[in-house]
Amino acid sequence: MNWDKIDRNYDLESPVALKQSVTWIANQLIHSFVFMAICSEGGGLESILFNSDYTRRKNLYEIGINQLISLFEEVGANDPGTMCAIFNEKIRDYAVTVGPTMEMP
Repeated sequence: MNWDKIDRNYDLESPVALKQSVTWIANQLIHSFVFMAICSEGGGLESILFNSDYTRRKNLYEIGINQLISLFEEVGANDPGTMCAIFNEKIRDYAVTVGPTMEMP
């Protein structure tokens, strides 16, 4: 249980840009292992560091507060007309899709 020792567990000096779906981001946040606010010197929220139990040994992710606000607005405004859940034997879980599909702005 060393989730708070991010400087020892992750390479913070070599960030890599990553594009993921809204569903993937939500899953990481819901099942977070690391969930840490990054604030400016003035105390304003700048971003969130996060990962899930599943990804904790691989990477630490960061999302800017403006992107997170856009994500919440997109999710809040989304009214899916359809949903499909198909069991995927390979991952031993359901692959769920909803329509219309949400995308990060």
